[in-house]
Amino acid sequence: MATPPPFKLEETLSTIDRLIALEPKTLCYGHFGCYGNAVERLWLARSKLLTWYEIVGSATREGRTAEEILVLLRGKDRDLDYLDSLGPDAYRREHDLLINTISGLSQSAHENG
Repeated sequence: MATPPPFKLEETLSTIDRLIALEPKTLCYGHFGCYGNAVERLWLARSKLLTWYEIVGSATREGRTAEEILVLLRGKDRDLDYLDSLGPDAYRREHDLLINTISGLSQSAHENG
């Protein structure tokens, strides 16, 4: 598994805010295609990022592991229910990506108090 790059919450939020200000009609995701309702999707991403950052930061301060935090997130974020429909190989890939994400958020939350 790759080490997550340093995550910088304020820079990420600033980037999302700049994108929102452009009022795009379409948002394209690498490997996943393009979708309408771009501004709505950006606001959703911003909101989810803040929610996950808060959950991961709090759990990190409590001493929880990335695996424990993933279980916690799955209980709070219904968008992760898709994991239940994946086959073993796809699940492992998604699991590793989520653990990597949690690790990056956790490191950032730890460094930023």
